[in-house]
Amino acid sequence: LTPLRPGPLSCPRRMARPSTSRSARAGSSKTSAPRSNVHTWLFFWSVALMTFSIIQLRYPPAGGAVGGGGGAGSGGVVPFRQVSSAESMFNPEETVGHGDYSERLSKLSFEIFSAPKPFVGEDKDNNERAIKSWLRLHPKPKVTLLGWETGFDEVSKEFGINIEKRVDKNFLGVPLFNSMLMRANSSKELITIIINGDILLFDDFIQTMRKVVSNFRDFLVVGARYDIDKLPTDLSDDDPHYTKKIREHVLNTGTLHTYGGMDVWAWNTDGPRLFDPIMPHFIFGRGKYDNWLIHET
Repeated sequence: LTPLRPGPLSCPRRMARPSTSRSARAGSSKTSAPRSNVHTWLFFWSVALMTFSIIQLRYPPAGGAVGGGGGAGSGGVVPFRQVSSAESMFNPEETVGHGDYSERLSKLSFEIFSAPKPFVGEDKDNNERAIKSWLRLHPKPKVTLLGWETGFDEVSKEFGINIEKRVDKNFLGVPLFNSMLMRANSSKELITIIINGDILLFDDFIQTMRKVVSNFRDFLVVGARYDIDKLPTDLSDDDPHYTKKIREHVLNTGTLHTYGGMDVWAWNTDGPRLFDPIMPHFIFGRGKYDNWLIHET
């Protein structure tokens, strides 16, 4: 490589400056004043709007909270301080849709949707153990497997559960969460549940759902799992104290999963659909589709 020679390469740049630079300077001198005036006005109005917004947040008008003032629908904007206070956010008496809906308990019904891994090896044992725990619940839920994997047909015949094959997948054969949600939203049961295929449910889940159904018109319930290394090997499914012993084992040896991961979603079907707009094609079990859904809901 040889160094650049300054003479021949720099001359054209010097030769190109005279006419163009003069015309540019001449044009800029003619338009600089109007542009500066526009910038000044934009800056002035931006500052004025920001100041006005800060004053509104710090000194909200009286009667601005939802439900305040005169008749129905006369509420205004909820003050920022009221929205951010824990007392108003988590007080169920002030929650929209809270009330006495205990009459719905007479028609309480569930449908569980799940897209478990293929029923092979250890996954087969985990999946079947979870399905058995779902079918022990009272009232007994309807169970639907989403997709089509190895062992689905045999398990469907053995446990008397349904299979919904119309689920979109990616090129690796993993179900798309938006397609699963669309199928779950079409359930005719009062409560729809999406759950991971290896999660055990016990009667405390039903007790929680009964309390939610009787107190809230529309809702979305989410839950995290307890992680355990293994279950007791000397415990049979036929043991009358099976649920009690499993619960004690989990509470003594398990670890509650972080809030970043959720394994069960439950919502009512006698109100607005859980999520009707177009949903990104999240891959089930990958990424942050669970956090995204809760945020959007």
